[in-house]
Amino acid sequence: MPRIAIALSCVAWCALMTAGCGSSGGSNSIVVDPLTAEIQRVSAADTLLNQTVGAANELLLQTTTVTGTTGASTKGLDLRAITPGTAYLVDFATLTDVGGNILYPNSTGQFHVSSTGAVVSSWPLASNQMGTSTVTIAFDAGPVRYVDPTSGVIATIASGTLVHDLNSNYSYAGSADNWTLDLDGITTIPLATPFAISASSPGGVPVAVTVWGMRQVRTVVTRVSTSPTINHRQVDIIISGDALGIDAASPAQGYAHWHHTIDGHDVVLDRFAQLSWRWDFAPTVPAFSLSSFVDRMYLVRDGAAIAGSPFTLATFAARFRVRSTAMSQ
Repeated sequence: MPRIAIALSCVAWCALMTAGCGSSGGSNSIVVDPLTAEIQRVSAADTLLNQTVGAANELLLQTTTVTGTTGASTKGLDLRAITPGTAYLVDFATLTDVGGNILYPNSTGQFHVSSTGAVVSSWPLASNQMGTSTVTIAFDAGPVRYVDPTSGVIATIASGTLVHDLNSNYSYAGSADNWTLDLDGITTIPLATPFAISASSPGGVPVAVTVWGMRQVRTVVTRVSTSPTINHRQVDIIISGDALGIDAASPAQGYAHWHHTIDGHDVVLDRFAQLSWRWDFAPTVPAFSLSSFVDRMYLVRDGAAIAGSPFTLATFAARFRVRSTAMSQ
């Protein structure tokens, strides 16, 4: 079944990794060893790639007025009138969460996204809707950049196109505050046509990072409001993929995998993550809570595992002094 990466809210990111979102941070002035510098550039390129996919899907789930609204990951309810084949402009600066915070404060720039059909054609007032779409992201509106708030590494996408598939299933439970949206998708970059990103350490020369592989994300968003005590939005996310045998204890568990070619080396990031978080809307200001979080990342360089694998977000940050990784968005 096709699957796709979908964005997490900035608030969720901050709760998960205590960095990257809502903070301008600053460059890391510590001189790092060559391996650490390489992984920092890979991490920044990885993050930017996944944030652009997430931002594209946020727009496809937004209301018809883009500025000041947001998508299924946090707030949006109204119908997004998607015209098949129409290129819609995505601007990182306009994507906000339920609290009005920028979803991706460390990413800037614009690009276009188009779809073969509406992601959910009846949002939010039909009984049941399913849709299958091919989503195209075109980097044709100037460079898109991500600045890691700790390492100061800058990743840039100057041009190119990404294509991915999306399945959606929407169930309406009687009101605009009672429904379930299930998104299942896949982003694939073939080995034969890797995607180009440049990354530069502070004061350094940009280095080419080419990426290929596959990343699967399934996101289930459930809105529940039962007067007078229940009023929340539940988000359940699984990040996985088709790479098997990564974890010896669970060899059948599929992992997302991005291969990064940098300075003649192949750096592979394999990842499985599962999390649940919730917005409680009542009584006035939404309150965020993270009920569960499982995360495992394996790093392999030129066929050899990097010491410390498998990493969690915390151990990855401690090892490489990088607070932002590939889960975004």
